[in-house]
Amino acid sequence: MTPDTTVPKSGTYKIGVSAAALGLLGLIALFTVGFGQQGDMFIGLATVVLLILGVSTLVWDKKRASFGAFAIAAAVTTILTALLAGFGYASEWWSVGVAFTMLRFAAFAAVGFVLVNIAGAVGAAKAGNKVKSLFSGLSVIACGGLAMMMSAQLGTALSVPPIHDATTDLENILTYATLSPNNPNNDNWRELHASGYPELKPITLTMSVADVIAKAEVAANGFGWDIAVADVATGRFEATETTRFFRFKDDLVLRVVVTGGGKVTVDARSVSRFAGSDIGVNAKRIKRLFAALQAVQIAQKD
Repeated sequence: MTPDTTVPKSGTYKIGVSAAALGLLGLIALFTVGFGQQGDMFIGLATVVLLILGVSTLVWDKKRASFGAFAIAAAVTTILTALLAGFGYASEWWSVGVAFTMLRFAAFAAVGFVLVNIAGAVGAAKAGNKVKSLFSGLSVIACGGLAMMMSAQLGTALSVPPIHDATTDLENILTYATLSPNNPNNDNWRELHASGYPELKPITLTMSVADVIAKAEVAANGFGWDIAVADVATGRFEATETTRFFRFKDDLVLRVVVTGGGKVTVDARSVSRFAGSDIGVNAKRIKRLFAALQAVQIAQKD
């Protein structure tokens, strides 16, 4: 009889295959079954982490000497993917859907590669390879930072209404004279806005219309906004802010109305040209500008 020369599979190998198989099943489930927004996020995270741990375990089982280098290279690729997502969209290399998919994958992968690089750092330290241990440690920090940043973004997105239009007046909606966001709201926008931003109200200032417009110009320039309209006669101010990462453009309009007694009422509206949730950015923009105007008034009194 011919002797059986088959090398038995190690426990590490079996764990790697099992994790990779579960990851592939997760991928199939994501493409065939709907779990809802939060469910898809959870399944997606688990899937990517399982795939990463599975492949990493197989690499460890076959070539332990190369494991640390593999982990570092994978972490660098993950960070570059996240950076390229926004840059590529802003450069019109791919659509926003592709960019968001890249960013989501990078966020999930970052979690897995934190674990993988911890193992790589420990292994390199035991082997006395200080350089590889250092780079593995830096990879842990970079991937951990990316994962925490994306987790914070997700938390913010879930805590604010899924709208892209914020205003201080839901009855007499401000309109744009020069800028044109051209981004219609959903039918339930007013209800979502009222429940999500009850604190967003007009402000009253003891200033002239001209002063408010002038101070708004100063504040906008300081924020790096592009001013489109600063009209004292109509009490109108319009400006555009371009976001840093994806280069999305959001348009803001101010309406300044004299109320008597040397006072004016200031309303504002900020709209994203890109549809979907703004993750609370437009409401923050209005509050930021209002805070700057109120700070000027306080400074003038002092």
